[in-house]
This record gives sequence, structure tokens and C-alpha cells, in this order.
Amino acid sequence: MALNTSQGTLGDAAPSAGEFPNNHAFYVSEFIDIANPILLYDNFGTPKPIPPNSSNEIVFNKVLKLATLEGSPLTEGTIPTEQTFQMVRINQTINQFGGYARLTDRLHEESINNITTEFTQRMGEQGGESMNKVVRDDLLGGSNVRRYLNAATIDAITTDGMSATDFDFMYQAFKLEKVKPVRMLTNGSANIGTNPTRESYIVVCAVEAIPYIEALDDGLGKTFQSVESYAGQQAIWPNEHGKFKNFTFILDTESYIVSNAAATPQDINQALVFGQGAYHYTTIGSSDVELIIKPRGSAGTADPLNQLSSIGWKAKKGAVIVQDTYMFRYEFSIGDT
Repeated sequence: MALNTSQGTLGDAAPSAGEFPNNHAFYVSEFIDIANPILLYDNFGTPKPIPPNSSNEIVFNKVLKLATLEGSPLTEGTIPTEQTFQMVRINQTINQFGGYARLTDRLHEESINNITTEFTQRMGEQGGESMNKVVRDDLLGGSNVRRYLNAATIDAITTDGMSATDFDFMYQAFKLEKVKPVRMLTNGSANIGTNPTRESYIVVCAVEAIPYIEALDDGLGKTFQSVESYAGQQAIWPNEHGKFKNFTFILDTESYIVSNAAATPQDINQALVFGQGAYHYTTIGSSDVELIIKPRGSAGTADPLNQLSSIGWKAKKGAVIVQDTYMFRYEFSIGDT
């Protein structure tokens, strides 16, 4: 990030609070408050931190399911066919990310407002959103894909919207794989206007998908259910919008959107649909994002007049799909956005 300097008027930067030790706890706390809610995918994956000094690569070993034997009854006195275990090894490398901005002494001395907190918040937002996208991008690489009305390619999607048929298909696929829902059944309550909610799988999709979510209707009486009508006192996740049948919709402002090449221009949302145990997310050490404040004068001879300070962040994070059949990449059109 470019060096920020004052030209006699207030510029685009504020000085670091690094010189004031009594403020350090405040700034770190503010940073966490901003960054953590943006880490949306951490709400549903299984955390698998890598201990420090243990490389930047994590390896998962998965033993594949054995076929059922309902068609192979035992014959008296005959040893059945021996089975063989098959193990798959999954490797994931965790990359490091980070950014910083330098701040000047003149802004510290001339600014009539203490805007350091605002700069710290912006750094927190950048770190949180960046790590959220890192996990999102890792999860988009799954092999299980369902496109609107089973279209063969993205370009073959020529109609906006979601389909109840698609959700029925994914639900049946999850049930065949015995995928556990993320949320269990919630009974109704005595509160007027509230309804019981089914067990459900998670759908993380774009904010632009709201009108299509709310229009879902299976033609048999099952329609969209908003969070306001949930059974009394049921906890909801951040950005939860509502439910349709056995699926809960979580809105992500960074949900991936691509354009197709059809005659009618369209934006295609690549939503993620999954149940319990579909993916793990990893960090190195105990923190997702580390805030780094360098006070003026900390650079020694590189800052001989104590003019420069900086605020930055650093993180190592990634995700890996450990059960491909527990997750779908659902692709549908949200029109022109």
C-alpha cells in the first residue's frame, strides 16, 4: 500500500496509536469486533488448526465407505470374499496473506479528530473479508455441481431464478449419502405467528438472490419461511435470511458471481450447499488474523525523525473439502447485476 503523507491539509491517513500503550487493548479489541463477524464460513466448517512450527501443509486421511452386503448372504461353511479398505489422502497448503498502511506524524498532530479507530476498522474489514474469500474459493473447487434445472453448462442457464426441483434433488442426494443436516428440527412455540422448522442444510448465496429465494414454491404448499416466523427464541446465524423446506439460506455479500456467454447476458451465482462434516478450515497458530501496530520511531534509522507509523494485519488460512458428496456448488442466474 502506498505511503500516505500530509501536504498541509488532512490526507487519507491517521497516525497509529502504537505510541500509547494504554490504548493498545482498545485497538486490538476493535479490530476483532470488526473482523470476526465477516468470517462467515467459520460458522459451519470444522476447525483444524495447525500448531506453530509444524509446516504450512495439513494432511487428512479418509477411509472410503464400504459397499453394503444385502445381496451377498453368507453360505454355511464358506468364507466370504475378503474386503479391502481404501484410503484417500487429502493435502492442503495454507498460504499467508496480509496488508499494511503507513501513517504520518503530521496527521497525528494536525487532525482535529482521532480517526485512528476508523483506520483500524478498515484494516479489520480487509483482513476479515480477505480470509472469508480465501475459504470461499477453496470450497468452490468441489466436484459436486447442480445447475439450474440440471443445465449442462453455465452458458445453458437462460432463465433467472432458483428451482424447487433443484433443492429436492440435492436433498435426496444428501439423504442417500446419509449427510447430517446442520440444524436439527425445531418444535413450534406458543408465540403467535411462529412455525416449527425442519432440520436443514445450509445454502450460502449472494444477496442478489433474495427475490428468488423468497419466490421458492414447490406447488404443494411448501414456500419460503422468513426468520421472523421461526419458532420462538430459536437462535439464528449471522446473515440468515430464512428457509425453504430442508434448506436454510445464509446471505454472503462476497458469494461468487460469474457471467455466462448466453445470448441474454446473465450473472450466475455459484452458491454453496452443504451438510455437517463437508469441509474443514485451517489456521496456523491460535488466531485467524493478527493485528500489527508499529509506532513512530520503531523503524530506527529507517525513520530518523520519528515521522512514520503503520497499521497492518497478517493471516494464514485455508479450507479443504473432506467429503465431496456432502456439498454441492449450486449455479443459478440472478439476472444482470
